[in-house]
Amino acid sequence: MLIYIIPTYECGLNCKSCYSQKYKEIYSECLTWEMFISIYNRFEGKLNRVAFIGGEAIKWKFINEAILFLSNKGIKVSVFTNGMDISRTMPDHVIINANNLLTEFHSDLMINSIEQYKVNRVKVTLRFNIDKSFEKYIGNAIVVSKKYADFVSLSPLFPVKYSEKKVGSNLFMLAQGLIDNKITSRVSRAVPLCIFTENQRIYLEKNCNMRGVCSLPTNSIVVNPDGVSVQPCVELSIIKKLDSLINKSIKEEYRCEIQTLKNEISCECAECAFYKGRKCFGGCLAYK
Repeated sequence: MLIYIIPTYECGLNCKSCYSQKYKEIYSECLTWEMFISIYNRFEGKLNRVAFIGGEAIKWKFINEAILFLSNKGIKVSVFTNGMDISRTMPDHVIINANNLLTEFHSDLMINSIEQYKVNRVKVTLRFNIDKSFEKYIGNAIVVSKKYADFVSLSPLFPVKYSEKKVGSNLFMLAQGLIDNKITSRVSRAVPLCIFTENQRIYLEKNCNMRGVCSLPTNSIVVNPDGVSVQPCVELSIIKKLDSLINKSIKEEYRCEIQTLKNEISCECAECAFYKGRKCFGGCLAYK
């Protein structure tokens, strides 16, 4: 079982379209150590992976102790990070928001962090969020991925307009360049299939596991900094209380709400063959 823990929504950057901005005031306090242990105890025996996300998880004052605690329990630890700082205790895996790696403002700090992770044999995933202007960064993204990435995660920068072919073209060109350089890549969340040509879509489905259908509900869960509020993914604000999962599985608890979202028809999707064939629900459910 995988648990995503958000210890804080604070972050030193202000990245475009970041979901965490809307949660800062709601969850202004950081996760306490006592609540972290309570979360662990709640899922003990079921956990094999924990991912710390944010905000910037490395800003949490207990991040090093938490990684060490979980590692000593035999649990694999991932950290989602902007790469501007590095934990003293090494996780198994870091997922770095790599868009900032392509600009001169933050690249030196990020490269230093990545190199430290690589020296310590931490698996590095670079995440690129792609918009209409990303074409000018494609070559550099391939270069840094070839040098530093064990894996590359790709996504349109949401919200993306339906049939926005330029975004689809940029994502495809980057994916093709990465695959040609033998860099393992994946389109990491459901995307509107209409932003691609048929040939692009077939290529990405075959080589990058691209899909138009969200896999939710799953048996993973996101726990907020208060330690008691949970949701099915970081961007989808269907808030429940952790105690509500005592007698239900996560899938059972969220099945109805997720299905309702999937059944909502936007005017753009109503006549789409992908939507009618249940191959696409208009992309990420958080933007339905």
